[in-house]
Amino acid sequence: MKKTFIAIICSMLMLLTNTLHAQSKLDPDKCPSIEAIKALGLNWAEEIDHQVWAVGHSADAYDTNMKWVFYMGKFPAKNRDDAISVVGKIALMNLKFFHGPEKIAQRNGSVFIIPIIYLQLR
Repeated sequence: MKKTFIAIICSMLMLLTNTLHAQSKLDPDKCPSIEAIKALGLNWAEEIDHQVWAVGHSADAYDTNMKWVFYMGKFPAKNRDDAISVVGKIALMNLKFFHGPEKIAQRNGSVFIIPIIYLQLR
C-alpha cells in the first residue's frame, strides 16, 4: 500500500467571531485561551477535498465576552470520525497562540498555529 505523507508546517488556525458580532460595535476583551479551546474540543468536520478535512467547534464564548467559531484545516483523514477524533485531537494537543484579537476579513479574530506535524494517510 502506497503511503502518502503530508507535512503541515505552521498551519494557521483562526477563531472568528460569529456573524452577529459583525453588526456590533463591541470588540472582544481577549482571545479564547488554549485551555478553553481544548476543553470544548471539536464538534464538526467538513470534507473540503477528497480525504482533506476542516474541523472545528460551533459558536461558543469560550472564556471571553463574545462568541467565536473555531476552525482549523486542511488535514488528511479517511472520514469525518477520523478527522475529529484522530487528526483534530493531535492538532489541538499542539496548538500554540500566535496573535490577536485583531480585525481579519472585517471581523475580530485570533490566530493560532500548529508547529510542524506529520500526518500519514494510508
